[in-house]
Amino acid sequence: MISVIIPTFNRAEALIKTLKSIECQNPSGVNFEVIIVDDGSKDDTTRQVEDFKKDAKINVSYYYQDNGGPASARNLGVEKAKGEVVLFCGDDSIFDKDLMRQHYIYHKNNSDTAILGTVLWDEAINPSDFMHFLAPQGPMFHYHTIKDIFDAKFNHFYTINISLGKKWFEDVKFDTKFKLAAFEDIEVGLALEKKGLKIVYNKDAKIYHSHYYIPELFYERMVKVGKSIAIFRNKYKDNWVDLFRIDFVYAPFMLFPFGLRLFNIVSDNMRKSEIIKKVSLKLHWLSNIAYFYSKGILNGLEERIYY
Repeated sequence: MISVIIPTFNRAEALIKTLKSIECQNPSGVNFEVIIVDDGSKDDTTRQVEDFKKDAKINVSYYYQDNGGPASARNLGVEKAKGEVVLFCGDDSIFDKDLMRQHYIYHKNNSDTAILGTVLWDEAINPSDFMHFLAPQGPMFHYHTIKDIFDAKFNHFYTINISLGKKWFEDVKFDTKFKLAAFEDIEVGLALEKKGLKIVYNKDAKIYHSHYYIPELFYERMVKVGKSIAIFRNKYKDNWVDLFRIDFVYAPFMLFPFGLRLFNIVSDNMRKSEIIKKVSLKLHWLSNIAYFYSKGILNGLEERIYY
């Protein structure tokens, strides 16, 4: 059986949309359950889920916890899972009708691997040019950096669409110090990779991300992402091999003296340039992302969040 684990926080309407899409899975003989972990929502998530369950065509379990972040919510979901395989997704994820089967058939033949699916935009929300710049081949999801689909590496452990055996979490948990919904999945991906897990990429296992982004809100998120990479680096500060791998993928400027400060200053100047904005809007967006990301790292290092 597959246990679908969905952490949620103050997104009742998006969550119900996700659940309705799961109800539309193609009949495939796949036995599954859906586990919702409500991370302290203050909206009417509880009522809406209970209303949905009354006429639901799928097996849904709902658990509420005080707000502790997505890592804590996923840990509870794994703990409650009855399936041999857990499938992580977001509360704003529209399931392709064949998604469950695509994960299932791969696990039949690859029981010791994680299966990574594709994340595309939900066209129903009319994604903007900025959103198409972000994903699936941009700075939000880095599918284009997968060099081997049979070993996609820890940096592609995306919990918006990934499945693996529950047994992998016997000794490894999501780190609850990652409170900002960023890098708690990548960090556990690194921990699991060190225990022998390989990630297989199945492009036909599709989820459609139903979350509208405008540039300003995404830039705010990048500050949180930057703070989270600071936590990630600090956790592995005494392991030079892992720290180098983290920096090489996520912060190569950190490999050089004063590299972070220089990167922050240069990206700040570029994002303010009207010439760059007129010549290349994508470069303007990328410069803003780089600036707010590096600003978040600087803030995170100053706050010394971890240990």
